Amino acid sequence: MNFIQKISTALIAVTAGASGAAAQLALDSARVDSMRSHLLEQLSVYPQEKVYVQNDKPLYVAGEDVWFRIHMVNAALHVPVANSRYVYVELINPMEEVVSRLRIRPDSMLVWHGQLPLSETLPEGSYQLRFYTRYMQNLSEDYFFRRQINIGDPLTAMYVTYPTFEYSGNRKKLRLELEVCKRGTHQRIMPENVRITYGQTPDESDPFPKYPTKKAKTDNDSIARIELDIHDGKQVVMMEYDYEGKFHKQYIPLPAPDNDYVLDFFPEGGDILSGTTCRIAFKALNSNGLGEDISGCVLSEKGDTLSLVKSQHLGMGVFSHYQKAGEHCFLVCRNNAGLEKRFQLPDANPEGVSLQAQWNRDRLLVKVLAAEGNDPTGMKLLVLCRGILYYALEWASEYAMIECQDMPSGVVQLLLLDAQDKPLSERLVFNINTNESPLITAQTNLPEYGQREEIKASFKIEDIEHNPLIGNFSIAVTDDNDVSMDTCNNILSELLLRSELKGYIENPAYYFSNTATKKSTLDLDVLMMTQGWSRYNVVNALNGSYIMPEQEPERSTTITGIAKGGLTMNKGGKGFPVQLISMKNLFFLTTETDENGRFKFDRFELPDSTALVLQANTLKGGSHVELLVDETTYPDIRLTVPWLLPEKREYDPDEFFEKAEQRYTTINGMRMIYLDQVEVRAKKIVKPKSQWASAITSTIISSEEFEKYHYTSVFQILQGVAGVMILGNEISIRGGGTPLVMIDNMEIDASELNSLIVDDIDEIVVMKGADAAIFGSRGGNGAILLTTKTGDISFKPKEKFNIKTLNLLGYHISKEFYSPRYDTEEQKNNSTPDLRTTIYWNPSVATGADGLAEVSFFSADSQETTYSIVIEGLTSSGKPVYNVSKIKIKPPQAQ
Repeated sequence: MNFIQKISTALIAVTAGASGAAAQLALDSARVDSMRSHLLEQLSVYPQEKVYVQNDKPLYVAGEDVWFRIHMVNAALHVPVANSRYVYVELINPMEEVVSRLRIRPDSMLVWHGQLPLSETLPEGSYQLRFYTRYMQNLSEDYFFRRQINIGDPLTAMYVTYPTFEYSGNRKKLRLELEVCKRGTHQRIMPENVRITYGQTPDESDPFPKYPTKKAKTDNDSIARIELDIHDGKQVVMMEYDYEGKFHKQYIPLPAPDNDYVLDFFPEGGDILSGTTCRIAFKALNSNGLGEDISGCVLSEKGDTLSLVKSQHLGMGVFSHYQKAGEHCFLVCRNNAGLEKRFQLPDANPEGVSLQAQWNRDRLLVKVLAAEGNDPTGMKLLVLCRGILYYALEWASEYAMIECQDMPSGVVQLLLLDAQDKPLSERLVFNINTNESPLITAQTNLPEYGQREEIKASFKIEDIEHNPLIGNFSIAVTDDNDVSMDTCNNILSELLLRSELKGYIENPAYYFSNTATKKSTLDLDVLMMTQGWSRYNVVNALNGSYIMPEQEPERSTTITGIAKGGLTMNKGGKGFPVQLISMKNLFFLTTETDENGRFKFDRFELPDSTALVLQANTLKGGSHVELLVDETTYPDIRLTVPWLLPEKREYDPDEFFEKAEQRYTTINGMRMIYLDQVEVRAKKIVKPKSQWASAITSTIISSEEFEKYHYTSVFQILQGVAGVMILGNEISIRGGGTPLVMIDNMEIDASELNSLIVDDIDEIVVMKGADAAIFGSRGGNGAILLTTKTGDISFKPKEKFNIKTLNLLGYHISKEFYSPRYDTEEQKNNSTPDLRTTIYWNPSVATGADGLAEVSFFSADSQETTYSIVIEGLTSSGKPVYNVSKIKIKPPQAQ
């Protein structure tokens, strides 16, 4: 079934579908068919992607893995898709720097999943995970998926920092006081050598950006104090300090320099219409980008009170208002801190129309409000959800009642057009179709469990009529004593709400966890009035003017560049042979340059960190070629999620960090960051494994052999290899021509071999005959490959303009989450403590034809607690599934 067939199957028939004071009229069937066809064509030529990611928990300690599952769906139908082969995963620190990046490909079941290792040296702080495909870059970064996580280091388990901020000098100077206390007791410690790194965004052309660092003064009261010059740059500083032979790094977000706020008005349908009573939504945001609750009154120019106003949720609210053209009205309001401000309302429009909408149970009452004297008849009302047209009506009365239970849950767009299909008004509403929501039943084989006891859990997914549903889901189980679940985001809030609206939405999951209450339903409707939808230009598509993607879905790895030849190597050479080689993976590709000297390698993929050698030659095999490789670029970083200040955290991490750190050191031993900084006077020695040795059966000579036989030159070493012949400075293998010689992946002249110092060499590999065929014509006479101990020896071979070495960001190799088993008494009595904070993680759990899935795992050495089981995913028909259930844990002494 192709894409248009899938959409057509999902669509209900476009009918009048409404009733009113006088029944609304269906549009001309030919016109409806044309609009419908054009919208389907837009969805077909540009089928957009959405990404949602479940990770195992929101809180980590440096050195752990972030386990994740990526759910990629078609943006219109929410059915799982695999148009793009790769999803990029980035960990971004508060300085807006990418700390690490992965490239995820699907497994054999078309499931994207993996683990992101967190470096032991990461500073404590709030980081962001960013997920996207190259295809999603056709839209703005607003449509990437983001999730905020918190990361601590070993000292986070023992000490907590309490910052105090005081701005001065027209808010250009900041006095920062840092109080470091023991967790639990709040007893101050005396940190040593407190350093603060801060400043503006560094020069982007600098590959190793540096931020200024300043030392703070620690007084006798154990509080470190520092004064900083604040610029329009990073709203965060990094603190470092030493204490009792250990050191600690931590990002500290800077609050706004004042408690100011701004307020925007959003008249329902777009305009305040002269001479009519309309509704106006508003949204107040504080300087930190979060909702600010306000209360006040609307005043006329004469100072008369027209109405009272109060925000109802996260700075958002709505009020009714009457205003004539030419009149000016104002909202005078205060926030909870008592800051009073005055905002002017938009001017009333003497012409025009606006849509009004209000829910009446499962039906939507729609009105067209017209400025005094205007007639709204003859207009068209379209009702769309995710770019799909569900109703098309000719407006012929005062109101219409729209039946919405045939539409999916999600953001619904009401669009009013004139006779020439020009937009007059738009109103967004959120439809909740309870009939399409899957039913999830979660069960365990026992009502409660002890320590190290097997837990068998089953999940059944059904529709409203109890028919089984097939789908694929990810499951995370965490200990509630250690980890608080992410209650702000889930697959429902992301796919149905956040991904459809512009701008940052604070705590989107609130609207789904409380949809049964009248307040949250009203709050959700006000959110619809203050946000905007912009995935497609519907009006243009209705008239056959389609938006096309600039970049197609990424299906393979691609390497492009140009080879320049000629006397001065400044002209693109046509037909130059270009070779791409990876010895570690026994990989070899060839291509030729086009008439402009351009070349391209694609339709291949290799694992992450694969070392590649790229070489171009002239038509006659010469090396007088300059090879230039196009740089791989990634999206700019624009942090759209406000950072949470330390005092606003909603969890107590004491037990988690202590437990997680104990588990880490039990498995891995003591961390290096527990050691204080020391001065090393000897030269650092690094001995990497040869990337060639694991893939080759030819002769391998290690540095241990050099030392054993006291070789004094590289030629002396090679003379002991069977088949290698050396005459003066010339070398050959089995009497052939000069072999290929490479040192640390860089080609050098064979005559330069004897200039190397033996003590600098870690390994030599000699490849003969067929072994060297991987290099193509370059390896026709064999190859000699050398790996140095440091990668930076005093001998510097001449740069080969026709050869480049690349370190490929290949596909990530995922591993299996370790979940211990306690099947025997010996295993149960093992003295090693089981301190898991993520009890169980499974990125791919599929239901069978009966809608049933089962998993099993063992409890840890938990005290009396509960485990949270979070299941998220999609049915094969595109229905998102989210469920949280609990498991009771009672150790023997508590039972």
